[in-house]
Amino acid sequence: MNNHAAPNPSEELTDKASVGETVSVGEATLSESALTRWELAVELRVNLLRAVSISVFYLVHLWNVVASQMGESMAVFYGQHEVTPVKPQIHLAVSLICLAWVMLAIVVHLGIAQRKPFGRWAFGVTLGDILCLTTILIFSTGPSGPMVAGYFLIILMAGMRHDLRLVWMTSIAVVAGYLVLLGFTRWPPAIVQDLELKTIPRYHQLMFILALVFAGVLTGQIVRLGWSLSTLLSSADEEAES
Repeated sequence: MNNHAAPNPSEELTDKASVGETVSVGEATLSESALTRWELAVELRVNLLRAVSISVFYLVHLWNVVASQMGESMAVFYGQHEVTPVKPQIHLAVSLICLAWVMLAIVVHLGIAQRKPFGRWAFGVTLGDILCLTTILIFSTGPSGPMVAGYFLIILMAGMRHDLRLVWMTSIAVVAGYLVLLGFTRWPPAIVQDLELKTIPRYHQLMFILALVFAGVLTGQIVRLGWSLSTLLSSADEEAES
């Protein structure tokens, strides 16, 4: 990623709006109320995607729990010779973590409903997403399971906020979360030793980490292009009016 500190219009807007100033992006001017409405609208969409993702992932988990109890009748569907039943303690752990994740989404929704500025709390909520996903993976399929794709969704949700620094920090935190997952798989503590998490080849790990890094880079470039497009459109509107 770029080592030079880049100006962050989204963060500057939030800082100025918090003290009641009129703020600008390029040639466009926004009032405090307009900025707050935009910020809350973005966070509402991000939280909706969060809730939908949690629901879909948990439904897939429930399907796997039910299907794993059906034995050979589901082996053909899974493309395997046998389906390993999901242990009750794993199901309980995943359910509790998903419940905690849903509670996080509810807290975020309550904050949005009270119209509180959310920019300063965005990274904390993102860390909560990473923590919940990593913990679910530790207590379920580990790095070999398909739910690792959720890390990419977290990076994309950070990009929706048009905050370049948040995208960078989220990308670093996601890679750190994946490394923690690999550590728990390679050196499992007593609490997860009975889960027998499957390790993956080292080059698989490296390719996935590189994919996460480049996903962060590409998301950051999309945010930069969004800023440039906003400035160009504002300039074009002013030229048309003059």
